[in-house]
Amino acid sequence: MNPPKSHPLFRLPKVIWACAFVTLVCVACHKDDDPAPAAVIGHWQGTQAVIQVQLDGTALPYEVTDDDFNPEIEFKNDGTARLEQNGNAYNGQYSISGNTLTLSSFPLHTSFIDLSGVYTVQEANNAVLVLYMEKDNAATNPQNGAPITGKLKATLSFRKIMG
Repeated sequence: MNPPKSHPLFRLPKVIWACAFVTLVCVACHKDDDPAPAAVIGHWQGTQAVIQVQLDGTALPYEVTDDDFNPEIEFKNDGTARLEQNGNAYNGQYSISGNTLTLSSFPLHTSFIDLSGVYTVQEANNAVLVLYMEKDNAATNPQNGAPITGKLKATLSFRKIMG
């Protein structure tokens, strides 16, 4: 004797197939949030730097938005990069893994803050590059050159100008 079609054992395979199908669709449509390394390659012009410095022993951080942040940086396919800032040109290296961009041998800086190091690529596409970093002891006193202890957070925004 055949069991009725509404029996739970007959509905179970349909539920399993439906779950498998929904899982497959979700996995296939998953957006990869890490930018492709190729998205960083090209010539970029700085448009803005938002810098926050939390000095050791102070309650509130100091934050400044620099809309005049305008260095040019070119990331090449071979892992080299060229930085032009304040009329000076520098060559250096970079590497990217996932959404982590490391700049080495670069004097990228504001008037008193060293911005070279390891960045999180927050956005990278054909028009915009946004880099974020946090690091300790990254500032010097502009009056006497003494190191300032604290934590630096910087968001650097660029627009693509070529290739």
